[in-house]
Amino acid sequence: MNKTPGYTTYQFPHNRHVKASILIKEGLGSCLGISKYSTPNLCIVQLITSGKRIFLTSIYVEPKDDENETLNHLEQFIIETGDAIHIIAGDLNGWHQLWGSPTANKRDPNNLLNFIDEITAFIHKICKKYLPHSSIRPERPSWWTEDLEKLKRKVLDNHHLLQKLSRKRLPMNEAITNKTQLRKEYAEAIRKASTENFREFCNKQGRADVWSVTNRLLKNSIPTLPPSTLKLAPNKYTTSSEETAHIFLQKFYPENTIDTYSSQTVTRQTIKFPPNTNDDPPFTIDEVLRNLKDMNPRKSPEPDHLTSDICFCFTQTFPELITNIMNRFINIP
Repeated sequence: MNKTPGYTTYQFPHNRHVKASILIKEGLGSCLGISKYSTPNLCIVQLITSGKRIFLTSIYVEPKDDENETLNHLEQFIIETGDAIHIIAGDLNGWHQLWGSPTANKRDPNNLLNFIDEITAFIHKICKKYLPHSSIRPERPSWWTEDLEKLKRKVLDNHHLLQKLSRKRLPMNEAITNKTQLRKEYAEAIRKASTENFREFCNKQGRADVWSVTNRLLKNSIPTLPPSTLKLAPNKYTTSSEETAHIFLQKFYPENTIDTYSSQTVTRQTIKFPPNTNDDPPFTIDEVLRNLKDMNPRKSPEPDHLTSDICFCFTQTFPELITNIMNRFINIP
């Protein structure tokens, strides 16, 4: 930026094109550029005037993605100088309907997912602090060992990692490969431990006791039914396995041409053109609260372990935050 007469120009190139700068009128007060946090996209100046210390900040964030982590630099600076007076101005390219924009710009979804992870961790912390915990652990088989418990934990950790990578749309090839190997090792270890335990059980029993157990298991099991003919009508049955299979195919997968039904013809004619429909309206706070309240809190939660009643309680406290997050996902391509 060129020098302006009567003003002091602050900008921090750092070998990149400057997108944020501050002009301060000469004689206004004592000024000092804060180079520790300033970047070509973030200009911070300390101004001391009339006995007050004020931090002036000019910021610019690219429309699609904050590749230079400008917002993170600003956040860290504000945390370290939270007691001071701040004046922040700039172009954040944060389009949203809340402040009059007709649309919301599509930022990197990973930023939103990271924010959701932070909220989830915060809810977990509060739940651990205030909600009662059950000390009753599920019963384990007598042959369960510490090695099996460690293998189980590795499988669960890998499962949670895959869920996290999927939400953030990151590569999962290595995690999927590890999943196959870990589950194979886990299954083999369980099979080996249970077999050894049953062998030990049999060795400790007398002859009569062993067979009384196995015979009782065989007696109560349902035998496998052999293939049989199919009844078509009173006193009429299929006469071969081929005929029976053909009847089943005609029943569940009937033959038809591309124009058997008129609806198929209409669908094929219209599918070539994208539908011209209105966008879904944004969620409202009442709608979000109503649906969370109607959910069954006894249903099994997702991998984040948050049941619907916990989500409803948090949303009651921060209704606008959760509603805005849900509306943000609507605009993610």
